[in-house]
Amino acid sequence: VWQDVPLALPHPQAAIRAIAADEDGRLWAAAYANVDMIPEAERHYLGVFDGAAWRWRRLVWPSGGGQAAVNRLKFAPDGALWLKTAAGLWTLDTKNKTGQPARFPLEIREPTAVLFGKEGRAIAAGRFQTELIPLDGGARIPIPLPQIKQVYALAQTADGAVWAGTDGGAARLSPDGGWDLFYGPDPAAVTLPTTLFDDGASLWLGTFGGAVWRIAGGRAQEIWPPLTPQQANPTSALLRDGGGALWLGLFGGGAARRDGRTWTTFTAEPDLFQAQTVDAAQAADRTIWLGADRGLFTIGGAADDPVCRFEPAGREILAQALAADPQGNVWAVSEGALWRGNQAGFQRVATLVQPAVTAAPNGAVWFAAAEELAREINGRRQTISLADVPGEATDIAVGRDGRIWLGTTAGAAALEEGQWRLLTTRDGLGNNEVWRVRPLPDGSVWFLTAGGVSWLRP
Repeated sequence: VWQDVPLALPHPQAAIRAIAADEDGRLWAAAYANVDMIPEAERHYLGVFDGAAWRWRRLVWPSGGGQAAVNRLKFAPDGALWLKTAAGLWTLDTKNKTGQPARFPLEIREPTAVLFGKEGRAIAAGRFQTELIPLDGGARIPIPLPQIKQVYALAQTADGAVWAGTDGGAARLSPDGGWDLFYGPDPAAVTLPTTLFDDGASLWLGTFGGAVWRIAGGRAQEIWPPLTPQQANPTSALLRDGGGALWLGLFGGGAARRDGRTWTTFTAEPDLFQAQTVDAAQAADRTIWLGADRGLFTIGGAADDPVCRFEPAGREILAQALAADPQGNVWAVSEGALWRGNQAGFQRVATLVQPAVTAAPNGAVWFAAAEELAREINGRRQTISLADVPGEATDIAVGRDGRIWLGTTAGAAALEEGQWRLLTTRDGLGNNEVWRVRPLPDGSVWFLTAGGVSWLRP
């Protein structure tokens, strides 16, 4: 059973980069706000979720440490929280309310893996370093295998051997100090292991191609989850849960769970990760349409089991604005053109000068075309001149009373009885560059401007 965990991020532009669970079952997360207007030292956050609510605090980096986001969190056996960034390794006392990490003294260039092994042994690996680095300050352990140039993951098996997933295959460091290279079940196919762990009975390795190796009793078995070619991405996570099921996470391809011999996949169709969603509209059939930089997407289906999918009919429509009319049509502005359609297909309707379109309560669709404002309903179009409106239109909205509002680069304008009434900073607008206009049911209107938000009350 899946449980949704509300993120309640500390900043609207923050994104979670790493998570880890402590021995009490609490979820810890590192977040980073990649916003140019925020000083670099104030972009880093650490949060903990206790099952009911998040508590966030800002990560205060020591001098020289605030230039890289956290990309991995891991708890050591002694309860210390380790943070991995491209700049090095850090440790944090989670009971320290100042939230200031301490830099690990050893120089490790771009750490890629950390292993907290048996008998307190702790080892790290760095990018393009062909050696393992004991974190207790001991002598570094070279990997004398010419095929290996980089280590991706580390694990230790019950016999004390240390395994490294590398760009040359899986390498094994025996307790007596000897190295062996293991290519997998098919020696002719060098599949690169990206993540691995030992469950006490077998060593499990996730690979670049999405396959899983299981090594036990000196024998290897290759296991393939039921993935499409688009999902066969590098394995980014691999673990066994308390019930004995194997979980496989794929970079950009969702997750898969293996219970005995049966696989269950969990994917988003399509994967909206990193898609820039610009606008949304709800069609007459209650389907939600999303306009993104990769085309049009829909969210529909049962309320308790919605399905998100890419719409082939809108593949070429990189919507900058969306609206929906009562007749079931979706209107989309894309690269200077206005499109009308639905899941069956779209038709180009007009050429626009500004990416603004809206639907009125009576079903009329308004948009700015050339030097005029256009109104279309039931296939009939009416135009209104914009010659008396200074600047260029940036947004269109229709109030419940039928009044048309325009946001422009020179103020706002309302269409009243066929005449335009202009509003500027002289009337109280925060700035004459108006980006968005939103009339409310009570007759008031909100304006988002370059100088802030303004509210016009009736």
